[in-house]
Amino acid sequence: MGFFKKSSKSQSASNKVKPKGPSDVTWESLFEDVRVDDQQEAKEFRQIATSFFIPDNISPSKFRANSIELVRSPMIDQLLDADDTTERTPSMQRLSSVGNRPIGYPEWFLAGYPDVVLWAADMFSPMRVSRNEIDENLSRRTFGSIRDENELLDGDRFIKHRYLRELIKAYRENTGRNLECIK
Repeated sequence: MGFFKKSSKSQSASNKVKPKGPSDVTWESLFEDVRVDDQQEAKEFRQIATSFFIPDNISPSKFRANSIELVRSPMIDQLLDADDTTERTPSMQRLSSVGNRPIGYPEWFLAGYPDVVLWAADMFSPMRVSRNEIDENLSRRTFGSIRDENELLDGDRFIKHRYLRELIKAYRENTGRNLECIK
């Protein structure tokens, strides 16, 4: 994700990073954790939080746990306590392997809306497309009449924010479920 500061101290397995408890994690504390050396990233993260996470009542602690899960590796596991991912959501468990992550979604969306990502990956899967099982009404309501991928994807090849917002809306309307990462 690249948003958060990397520790400048060398950590050993016996000197693990102590995570903030779930009640200690707030959006303000995450804003403070954003790397200050990249003001553009800090501005982008704040904008995403204020236009997606906060209005959708996404839990900062679940977002943080899911973000950690996205970048985990055996080396990072040595630095973190097991409690670091206790707030991780069930859908994130499925997305923890890079091979299970659909392309086109920015990491912040994977961390904040893993249930939406998995639902959309299933609803719009190539297998369903090849068998003409895509709900055309759902597709039209969600994506409009997109003529090519440049209308759907931004310059970094991620789904544009307005379509991500439509996916969240479609998920809620079609499943009747609450978002997995809400407080």
